[in-house]
Amino acid sequence: MRACLVVAAFLLIPAGTLFANAGTPLIMASVLHLTLGNLLLGALEGLAIERYLRVGIVPTRIGRSIVLMVAANVASTVAGHAALGVYSRRFVREVGDVQGALIPLCVLAFFLTQVVELPFALILSRFSGATFRRAVLVSFVVQSVSCTAVFAWFTSASRTSLATRTRFVDAREIPFPSGFRLFALDGSGGAFSWTPTGGRIPVRERTTASPNGILRAEKGSSSGIEIAAYAPDDGGRGSARSVLRVFEEGEAPMGDSDPAPTSRWEAWGRAPRLGSHGSGSTSCFVGFWPSNGLSCADEANDSELSLKLEIVGTFWHLRCPLLVNGEVLVFQLGEDQICALHVPTKRLALLARGSGPTAVISSSGDRPARG
Repeated sequence: MRACLVVAAFLLIPAGTLFANAGTPLIMASVLHLTLGNLLLGALEGLAIERYLRVGIVPTRIGRSIVLMVAANVASTVAGHAALGVYSRRFVREVGDVQGALIPLCVLAFFLTQVVELPFALILSRFSGATFRRAVLVSFVVQSVSCTAVFAWFTSASRTSLATRTRFVDAREIPFPSGFRLFALDGSGGAFSWTPTGGRIPVRERTTASPNGILRAEKGSSSGIEIAAYAPDDGGRGSARSVLRVFEEGEAPMGDSDPAPTSRWEAWGRAPRLGSHGSGSTSCFVGFWPSNGLSCADEANDSELSLKLEIVGTFWHLRCPLLVNGEVLVFQLGEDQICALHVPTKRLALLARGSGPTAVISSSGDRPARG
């Protein structure tokens, strides 16, 4: 019994404490659960089922129970991760879906554990002479206790504040400055622009389709602002640059990263500033891993906001941050969610589906690069 208590206590240690600097807590918690965790849980469950099915304490039978329940835990882990992944891909398509999916994900995991591991308990009941009803009851109780420990483990490793501590709103509720215009890639070799009033408008000019491509608003070679597309090659030897649109006047993002990122994978860290409040006291940062999330600090008011998102089945990096007017953080979440967070009120909106976004503020119209 003392050994059981030690194992149970180990499983309840917050995963984030054990793996603070190794990948993400959720990745390492999953690896440990798939390997050592299944062995420990299988041993505990095998001993418990052996005891409460009233099987005599015979070494060969104890070993058989442990082996069967270890196999049961491995089977339920594999089935659970596969099913939760399918559920997330189908029903958790954007950040606004996350909060409503947390309870269904837990219910689905609990149900799968009971269904997958019950046949193994029934096999053990045949050797013990226990009734079907007793085997089902013992399996249900043992798996419920086991699930509680596993839920506590994965909950400690998950990060949900980006979905639970924000209010998901329509994009029209985000206060963008006059003349704000966002550009992004559409994933098929094209690009589009987005404005708060006009929505999404395709850009006629084409660019090289690249899953890691990015747009940047840069000062033109002579004057004005160029919207340039960077398409990294597969060999990592560089990025092809092509200019899509040109603004005769306006504001482009100002950042301190040198060199500036030429691929979406590199576009993390401190957010460049855009707008008349570009020299304000607020600064924002996005981390490399999903569990690092985003953080915004207001030095003038001595306040800080930290939001993160990483749950089983949802592994969305944050990339391409841009701080607009010192209060709206635009960023890409996952593969194609372009979001905006109003930092003071924690209002979060999905602006469009795309990747590698950039933006300008300009009261003048734009023109093609050649025209």
